[in-house]
Amino acid sequence: MKALSYITAALFVLALTWLGALFSGVRFIVYLDAASLVLVLGLTVVMLRAGWTFRAMGAHFRNALSDTADYTLLEEAALFFATAKRYLALGAGFGVILGVIAILSHLTDRSKLGPNLAIALLSVFYAIILALAICIPLETAARQRLVRARQP
Repeated sequence: MKALSYITAALFVLALTWLGALFSGVRFIVYLDAASLVLVLGLTVVMLRAGWTFRAMGAHFRNALSDTADYTLLEEAALFFATAKRYLALGAGFGVILGVIAILSHLTDRSKLGPNLAIALLSVFYAIILALAICIPLETAARQRLVRARQP
């Protein structure tokens, strides 16, 4: 997968997401929630930073799409994106738990139920979008190159 095809696929995922929102009859702004994004993306980046430097993270993005990366670099890139995918899933779960706890603590105040439910659901939404647009395609690209490198 070349960089252009990766970017095209990521943009296509985002376009399909936007179309889904459009066809549902809801304004796209409803899908934007800073708290959910900070929970999912923040947790993922902080946990990835515990294992890799920001420079190494950037190198994994380049290596996953590079035709010149060697076997070891491709293995490391595949591990990085598989780990990022797991952290995204954990961030989504964390957002759901925080949202549900907030809902349960405000059961008598109906005005707070919707925003807290949004945190729970949008955390999962953001994790899925980030996994579909970034982690899965780049992990796949690195693994495809690994398979080709193993073949004689």
